Amino acid sequence: MKYNTSLKKHHFKLSNKKIEIDFTNDNILFGYACAAAQIENGLEDIWLKHAISGKVAGFLEDDPLNIRNNFWDEPDGELQYVYDTEVQVFRMGLDWQRICPNGSTFSYEAIEKYKAILLKVKSKGIKTMVTLYHHSEPMWTHKEGSWSNSWMIDKFCDYTQFVCKELYDIVDYWNTFNEVQMYITLTQLSDFWPNPNPPRALGLFNIGPFKGTYDKALNNVSQAHIRSYKIIKSFSDAPISVAHNLAYYIGEDFLGSLSAKISWKKFNFLFIDLIKNHLDFLGINYYGAEVLQGSKLVLSEHFEYSDSGRAIYPKGLYEMLMIFYKRYKLPIFITENGMSDSKDIIREKYMTEHLKALKQAINDGVPIMGYIWWSMTDNLEWADGYAPKFGLVEVKRDGNQIIRKKRKSYELYKTVVQEKKLSKDKVTKIDKSFRSHIGSERTMTRAEDAQTALSEFRYQKVKDIDWSVD
Repeated sequence: MKYNTSLKKHHFKLSNKKIEIDFTNDNILFGYACAAAQIENGLEDIWLKHAISGKVAGFLEDDPLNIRNNFWDEPDGELQYVYDTEVQVFRMGLDWQRICPNGSTFSYEAIEKYKAILLKVKSKGIKTMVTLYHHSEPMWTHKEGSWSNSWMIDKFCDYTQFVCKELYDIVDYWNTFNEVQMYITLTQLSDFWPNPNPPRALGLFNIGPFKGTYDKALNNVSQAHIRSYKIIKSFSDAPISVAHNLAYYIGEDFLGSLSAKISWKKFNFLFIDLIKNHLDFLGINYYGAEVLQGSKLVLSEHFEYSDSGRAIYPKGLYEMLMIFYKRYKLPIFITENGMSDSKDIIREKYMTEHLKALKQAINDGVPIMGYIWWSMTDNLEWADGYAPKFGLVEVKRDGNQIIRKKRKSYELYKTVVQEKKLSKDKVTKIDKSFRSHIGSERTMTRAEDAQTALSEFRYQKVKDIDWSVD
């Protein structure tokens, strides 16, 4: 299967027959994921600094990043939903700076706290997946230029060595890096995220033998992954991968199609090509499509969108799974899939359509290890702040109090996790419920330019577009 970069070639349908959501015979793990920088309190990190500088957009008046989801002091506030849902795997990101505060010493107090959390999860019969680097970069590496500095490789490997020595026997799966190509793009080529250097937009490109900033930084990360892979293997046989972001890039015009082709190569394939011999499985984060006019992202009238501006394209998940399995011949773990939807009126259909795409990929021969929903609770969404609501559990803040409330979609995912299937009647009801909201107002946290994160909701109507895969 070859990917298509022209909007003219795209349609949403995957099958003319109804796809049954039934994973009872597929040996698939269902789970949740979280990241330290998004939920831990008490972090004086690059994200706090970014917020203080006025570059974190959304809804910080109730918490200027001091508390976040209070996970460090009160992990059970979040973990109660892990247990209640009865997920089979819990993916947790660590904070490098908390574990190594100054580059020369390691905190046994911090690693023991992480160990206690993981042991608590394992005591419930839940497998653990640990992410070493989920956009949690220390201040002391950031000021040295971050991943554009090859010095980072040794520092990251020292961190890997320490963490593995302390946690190797309680971790079932390892991710070295999360969405690193996006992190490099947003922290090296632009200043949307914390950038230690002046933005270098042209750094995406190479000139003859001279590598641009993007390729240099990605090569440094690749070397850090390869060396860390070997370090982890010296302690444990647990499977190792990355959580790799995939977007289905589509051009809305001729130049957009050219930009989409470049994006597929640079963002979807390049990193995995560099590390493919040091992966035990392929971790994939998939949210949807990115539509381009020329070199710019746009919000296309041909797609429905999540609140934070990702085009909803469930068929793209199926195509990604087929393309990446054919290319790399590795089993695949969906390490993130989800959408921001503050009103919870699109999320259930988004979930069922992506589960159909997943099931069809299994039917067509792709070995799927697991599926992890992002996210369990609303949390800090990087430079978008608290505006995008990804959680199956709503989070509100009142002073130092965090108030959590299950959304309707929480119960749907709980059914999927526990029964590993959904009845045809249930799927039909979800589709009817979604269609009842067509034309009603929904929130957006992305401006009409498809780039700017908003500090207040804007509103638009739910589109009458059939993006079902069957």
